[in-house]
Amino acid sequence: MDRPHPQREGPALRIAIVDAYRCGDGASARNGGNVHGYWGALPTLLPMYGAQKSLEAAELGTLAQRKLRRFAERNDVWWTEEGYLRVATSAAQRSKLDDFIKVAEALGVPSSVRRLSKSNLSELCNSPKFEEGLLFEEGATVDPARLAHFVREDRRFAERSCVASSIKSIRAS
Repeated sequence: MDRPHPQREGPALRIAIVDAYRCGDGASARNGGNVHGYWGALPTLLPMYGAQKSLEAAELGTLAQRKLRRFAERNDVWWTEEGYLRVATSAAQRSKLDDFIKVAEALGVPSSVRRLSKSNLSELCNSPKFEEGLLFEEGATVDPARLAHFVREDRRFAERSCVASSIKSIRAS
């Protein structure tokens, strides 16, 4: 069966790459886009949204990653899933890592993150400056250009992914 042709079947369908601050500051500017949920953002989300909404955001991020993984299984978007790593090179950064662990434990999701000693960390990413780290199992990279190409080709994926979005409007600044 032929893939749907977006130009013919859905001329109004458009793809937009949305970065948090301005276009080019986020994953769209990188060689490979980061794909991860919000487990690593819990310390930031918690004071703004509270425990329940923060956990909901993290769970929705997990759902998004699951959907992208299934999409990547059908399309060659150079999906590489090996987790999301945060490292500390100073006492201040080690303190931040402690905050991640404390928040995960307080919210009842300690398995969302794993502390890595210097020796454990060196097995994944070796630098004499890295003192310790955290590994969020949920994390991958994808080539943004290939992803955009295959999303354009798969109109149904784009429609299913966008319908559930809470984005009400996008305004250029």
